[in-house]
Formats: sequence, C-alpha cells, structure tokens
Amino acid sequence: ASFEVTDVIQPVRDSIAKRGYNAHSRSPDRFGPERSEAPMLSVMEVILALKSTPLFRNVPGEGLRRLSDFIQEKDAVAGEVVFREEDFGDEMYLVRSGRVSIHQELGDGPALVEVVEPGGYFGEMAIIDDHPRTATATAERESNLLVLHKNDFRTAVQDYPDIAFEIFREFTRRLRRSDRRYRELLLEARRRNERSERGTPREDEATRP
Repeated sequence: ASFEVTDVIQPVRDSIAKRGYNAHSRSPDRFGPERSEAPMLSVMEVILALKSTPLFRNVPGEGLRRLSDFIQEKDAVAGEVVFREEDFGDEMYLVRSGRVSIHQELGDGPALVEVVEPGGYFGEMAIIDDHPRTATATAERESNLLVLHKNDFRTAVQDYPDIAFEIFREFTRRLRRSDRRYRELLLEARRRNERSERGTPREDEATRP
C-alpha cells in the first residue's frame, strides 16, 4: 500500500518541534561526533525509510520518530556477508539501497530463500528471540542498511507500545503468506505423486506374462 509523504512529515515535524529536536540531525552522542566519510542521515530521511518498510508502515509518526533515535547505518560492499547461519545476533536490518540475498544451508549446498530489495527487511527475529540465525545474509551489491538492535527496539516499545502491535500484525501477515505458500507446495507435491503413480504400472501388471 502506498502512503503520502505529507501524512508522515507533519506529525513528525510537530513532534520534533515539541521535543526540541533538530530535524536535520540525530542523537550525536549515540552515533558519534564524526562521520566524515559519509554524512549521517537526517531524522526525516530515517523516518521515511522506516515508513517505506512493511514492518513499520503503520507505526504512528511519534513512534517512528522514537525508533529513528536508535537506527544506525551500515554500508556493505558487494559480496560482504552481513551475518551467517547459526550466528547469534541481536539486530535486524532494513535495506535502504542495494540488494541482499538470503540463503539457507541444505544437504546439497546453500539454497536461495529470498532476495531483499530496498524497502525490505531481514534478520527481524533477532529482536524477538535469542536463537541463532536461520540463514546467511550476503550483500549482492553495494548496499546501505539501517540497523535496529534488540535492546533499542524494546526501549522504543516501552515508550510507544503501538510499535509492537503494528510489528506483530506484519509478522502475522507474513506468517499467513508463508503458510499459504507451504500449503501450495504440499498440494503441488501431492499432484506430482499422483501423476507419477498413474504413470507407473501396478506390481501385478508389471509381472503379468
């Protein structure tokens, strides 16, 4: 679903003005005073990036502003492994630019699970549970990623519980899509088996003289 930029900007501007934030900078004590090699994203740029992601699309402007306090940036070069399957991590990633591929190790080698384009996200379960990563994430090209850590996410949720509600709604939608896909795969496998069985003679027919 699309959104109007003005729907986000005005509530956030009101929040920034009320709280005394500078709309062109973010928490310098958190991100460090120097970023000479690349300018730090502004509050508005981060909020618009969050708003373009399905996971945060329906979070109110004030909640997005709070999340933007904690967002960090990571630049990944082509071929860089962001994290590996079975690694432990406590952060999720949003793709602002570039492309990231997600692979899982199977018996005969890695299998492509998903390709995450700008506006997509990955590694989100790390901010919910303490289990190791279930896949490997690799930048296919030079990518700019936004990073949100588990403790920061929890702090933002404590301040704005609606953030958790909207995120769990998106998780539920994603789970339902996965469930439908799983059912489709089972149905297709059943049909293939039925076609195979119809094409194979029964044992008594095969041995009949």
